[in-house]
Amino acid sequence: METCLDCGNKLSWARDTCPGCGSYVGAPNVREMAAEREYLVARYHGAIKESQNRGCESNTLVFTAKVEANSVAVINFWPELLASFLRDDNALYSNYELQTGAETRRAALMPNDRERRGTEGTLFGDYGSEIRYAALSLSLNSKGLVSYGSCAVVLRDKLCSNKASLLEENSYSFVRRHRLLPGDEVPCGHRAAWQDRHLLATAKLAVQIEEHTPPEAFADLVLYSDGNRRTDEFIEVHVFGAFGKEAFVATTIPNPAQSQNDELYRLNEIQERLARLAIPCTLI
Repeated sequence: METCLDCGNKLSWARDTCPGCGSYVGAPNVREMAAEREYLVARYHGAIKESQNRGCESNTLVFTAKVEANSVAVINFWPELLASFLRDDNALYSNYELQTGAETRRAALMPNDRERRGTEGTLFGDYGSEIRYAALSLSLNSKGLVSYGSCAVVLRDKLCSNKASLLEENSYSFVRRHRLLPGDEVPCGHRAAWQDRHLLATAKLAVQIEEHTPPEAFADLVLYSDGNRRTDEFIEVHVFGAFGKEAFVATTIPNPAQSQNDELYRLNEIQERLARLAIPCTLI
């Protein structure tokens, strides 16, 4: 049982503040990771041992170090949505459940809506409505998951350190693969706190790293997206709570010179607003 260090009261597993004194106690998804870290570490050491047996340990450790030092969380937007977000000083990044609950967007098709709500309930329970989704990337200039939008935004590392946990794959795929039903325990060792993202990435991907796999190939191992969500491969990042554009530290957008009509207008607006905010922007 978790208790507050300030007042000794029992903490709610689904809240980030103490119900007794109001002290901030950390995002619940991050706190949850502490209980299963030993399983993640065991998976990581198992992956390193397997790579050692294949003569690939040295290169695998290079991969681990690069993920620890260089990986970031990326969110994708379509140009119209990113322009709107940057335009509004009061905008906060929301999620599907909060948007449908506030009636600011319609529900997805019934099968998709049911799967989304069931998956979030299985993985997060009550605090599922507070989770925002991103993907792990090895590059500040990553295109991200282009199947979710052509503009990629990198989140501030400090936000992720305080608020983010990771799952080794897409939530829907994970729940299906492990045949999880509501109320089932989530298998330990497949999630991580932000500070342990390199352990999770290695546990998942070491098997794909050969002795001569070039470092420039590592980025596509961590995140691959060609515009088809069915073939996306990535490590999912879960951020607890809302954030604004103040959390953005870099962006990658399509080159306006290669765009037309409304997209050209939106991309030019995005560039202008990013410049005012002093947020670096890479054109692709």
